[in-house]
Parts: sequence; structure tokens; C-alpha cells
Amino acid sequence: MLTDVMEYYKLKRGFRGIGFDDAFETDHVFKLIKELKNSISQGSLVVISGIAGTGKSTAVKVLRRKLIDENKITVCRSLSLEKEKINLRTLTTALFGDLLSGKNMKIPAQPELRERILCDLIDKKKSSLVLFIDEAHDLSIKALKDLKRLIETIRENTRGKLSIVLIGHPKLRNNLRRSAMEEVGARTEIYDFNGMTLEDRVAFIKWLVKNCTDKAKKANVSDLVDQKAIELLAEKTISPLQIEQYLELSFLEAYKAGGNKVDTEIIDLVISKDINDIEPTLSRLGYNAKAIADVLNIRPNEAKLFMRGKVSGSRHEEIRDGLLAVGIPL
Repeated sequence: MLTDVMEYYKLKRGFRGIGFDDAFETDHVFKLIKELKNSISQGSLVVISGIAGTGKSTAVKVLRRKLIDENKITVCRSLSLEKEKINLRTLTTALFGDLLSGKNMKIPAQPELRERILCDLIDKKKSSLVLFIDEAHDLSIKALKDLKRLIETIRENTRGKLSIVLIGHPKLRNNLRRSAMEEVGARTEIYDFNGMTLEDRVAFIKWLVKNCTDKAKKANVSDLVDQKAIELLAEKTISPLQIEQYLELSFLEAYKAGGNKVDTEIIDLVISKDINDIEPTLSRLGYNAKAIADVLNIRPNEAKLFMRGKVSGSRHEEIRDGLLAVGIPL
């Protein structure tokens, strides 16, 4: 956010990135964390599924912090950015990296030896471990099957337990529910992260503005954003990410217009008219044209045209019905 805009509205910082953290923990997040902690203690493959921007990763950050503070489960993370290339070696490297934190020990390259040493390390700990993998919707089918085998190997050969938590778009959940993935999907606990209710979004907007306001300058939320504008923004958005984006744009437009506060006209002006079109909706679910083509067994070019709203008539309905049938809501 521009410095001039912040000074004009007595803001101490911009809205982007302030987050959906434990300072604003909805009832849904509180219950989800409780359920996740229980699943993790059992040694499970766990999926947290939700559209982009709902706050999955930030909620998991809260969960990790709680687990670390309790110090009953060793918390590990996969930091690999190339999710499509993740394999069993990448996953075991992630575990070694956290288990050997600060120790000078080379990770064996040979698969059999690598797994044996990993099991020995976990057995000596005599405790449970959890490995978190973000952006897991990009994992390959083989990687997902390897995860199941890794959990089973640890369970059968050590006194510890390994849980793996996958965080990703609904595409990940849908893939695991396909008949071809029954071997893994039937052993996976899936939690849908639905984000915020309309009431939560109204509360989040007020919380966001309040926490970005310079208290020393005594600015109130009601002085900066009209109540009806708050309600309209909450109605038109579905995630904290969208709220942060459009709230910042709203203050910029209000500043350009010389207004004292954000009103409903400003909200209408900044909200993208195509916010709920097919392409952005599918993107938030984790699907691009190639993924849609693979799921429905159609040509990628036709999938691309459908996403752009350029397929009409009965063919549009056929593709839409096909997506609904495999659990992709539109």
C-alpha cells in the first residue's frame, strides 16, 4: 500500500499478508486443529483440502506451533519447491534433515540403507513424527503411493509412528477419491477446510482494519469503512486472501477520489466482475486446462475454451456435468 494512502487513513501497515492466524481463529479452525492433532497422534496420512486463499497454510502454521510447544511429536517439513518432482528420496531427505538437525551426517544414497538408517533414527526417538507438505495438489500419483508405503514402513519397523499432512487444493482430495487411487485414498483422512462463513468474513474485515490502524492516531474502523461496505465486501469474497487484496484496492480508490472512508460504491468499483467466472473458480480449486482434460478425457484445447467460457450449448453442459460428477463444483 502507498505510504500516502496509509498516512491519509492513519494506517500503520498494509492489509496484505497480515494473515489469518491465531489472533483470529474461527470456531471451524479451532475444531479442525483439534481433529488434526488427534489424527496425527495415530500415525496417519492426512489431507487438508481447500480452495486457494482460505488460510489453510496459515492454520497449519498455528497447528505446527502448537505441536512444537507441546513437544510430544517431532515436527518435520518438506521444503522442496518442485512438488511435481517429489519422490521417496525427497521425502526421506526431508525427514533426515529435521531428525539430524545440526548433526554432521551424510544421508545414504542407496535406497535400502537409507530406509534402514531412517528407521533406526526414529526407533531411537521412540516418539511420533509428522511431516508437513504444502502445495500437495501438485504431487504425482507415484509420490502419493510412496507416502503410504513410507508410513507403513515406519509403523512396521520402529517403535514410533509417522504421520504425513498434505495441504492442497480440492484437486488433491478429488484425486485421492478416484477409484484408481483406492489403495491410498481409503487409508487417508481428508479434512475440508471450508474457510470462513459470511459472519466470519465480516468479523475478519473489522479485525483486519483494526489491526492495521495506528492506535496512536485514534482511528476507528467505522471512521475508515462504512458498515454496508464491510457487508458487501464480505458477501462478494470467499477467502481472507481476496479480502486483503480488495480492501487494499478499496482504500487506494477511495484516496484517489478524495473520500474519507470506503463505501459501497468503492467496493463495487474494485471487485473484479469476473471473480466467479469458470476459469478463476477452477484455478482456485487447483485445476488448469491440462488437469481438466485428463479428468474428463477431452482435448486440452477444448478444456481451455471451456474455462474461458467459449464453449456453448449442449457441449458446455456435458463438460460441466462431467466436472460435477467427479466432485469439481462450479
